[in-house]
Amino acid sequence: MESEALNIPAVAAGAVAAFVLGWVIYHPRVLGTIWANGSGVALDGAPPILAFVMQILALISL
Repeated sequence: MESEALNIPAVAAGAVAAFVLGWVIYHPRVLGTIWANGSGVALDGAPPILAFVMQILALISL
């Protein structure tokens, strides 16, 4: 693939938009509790900080 044909700002904007949309949708006040009940996941306490840090690092590495 030619690098001139790749729109880097569009790729970055798409990655950020997907991250934010997933963050909003799976928030407990939106659809998070429905998802947790359907998946059998307990929403007790705060999520592990390591998972959040890994998501941020994956986003930055794009």
